Amino acid sequence: VGFRPEFGGILLKTIDGGDSWITQNSTMIQMFSVFAIEENLAWIAGNTGIAKTTDGGNTWVQKNSETSNNVVFFADENNGWAVGESILKTTDGGQNFVVQLSDSYGYLNSIKFFDDSSGLTVGNDGRILITDNGGQGWNYVYLDITQNLNDVIIIDTNTCFVIGAKGTIYKSTNKGVDWIKISLGTVNQITNVSFIDNNNGLAVGCSDLLTTSDGGESWQIKNTSICSRSIFRFDSQTYLSLTYYGDVYLSEDSGNNWTNLTSSVPIINSIYFTNRDTGWAVGGYRVYVPHYWEYFGYVYKTTNGGTSWVRQDTILSNILNDVYFIDENFGWAAGDL
Repeated sequence: VGFRPEFGGILLKTIDGGDSWITQNSTMIQMFSVFAIEENLAWIAGNTGIAKTTDGGNTWVQKNSETSNNVVFFADENNGWAVGESILKTTDGGQNFVVQLSDSYGYLNSIKFFDDSSGLTVGNDGRILITDNGGQGWNYVYLDITQNLNDVIIIDTNTCFVIGAKGTIYKSTNKGVDWIKISLGTVNQITNVSFIDNNNGLAVGCSDLLTTSDGGESWQIKNTSICSRSIFRFDSQTYLSLTYYGDVYLSEDSGNNWTNLTSSVPIINSIYFTNRDTGWAVGGYRVYVPHYWEYFGYVYKTTNGGTSWVRQDTILSNILNDVYFIDENFGWAAGDL
């Protein structure tokens, strides 16, 4: 299991459902990605390398990868990859990383694997690289893409999507070898794509919320008034959407209709639920005072499915970008230093 902060150098941990939070220092000024296998074992990728914890984040041991890394991904407790300026692989749980590709000609932003052998990574200026031998060799896939590609969404053992700026989305049904450009009917940024099976999916972004029932071949715009920041899927019918302005919307019919549950939550960057009722939201904002910016962060919790939210923490001097829980008590929040 894992979560991905956008930017950061601070980790907060809770073991009591968010009633109290413990600051965990990762030694990194900028922290871009965190990937957790279970509550004790996790890795961080950031501007100064890669760090690992084996005690739930109480202590972090930094591994000098000699490169800045945007994303870290592990298939199991031993085998993992990190991408950013290059592609790195470890087979000993992150004790050592071996460079698999030293020059990607631009930053790589996401890496995912279908199985132990086949995977792909995407990055700026439309870069796509694939491997069929566990990363021992990487091949460029040349497409007429100039937009930055931000994420890979794996659907099944052969099918995946890549998403990027200005409504860019491509689909592959053979592990990234061939790609089909998907027309969404929008040039707005797509921030999240989620599929419940091979056919039914949801794409969200600012001013656009689209659904598909044919595996992403065609998309229908369902609502253009929700500027979605993040979306959480409970089941095949039920979604919770978080807007850039702190509004919380609920759909119980696969995104066809949405109900505004509340508009009282401030600017939120991420949400996570452990069941239909219990969830957390984190975020923050900045205020300019003479000669510098002041930063504030917060954590909110709901126990009634998002209808009402209660602030849990005292005022933080860090904006929080992501939150993840493994059960109702144990979780992390990550953000800026």
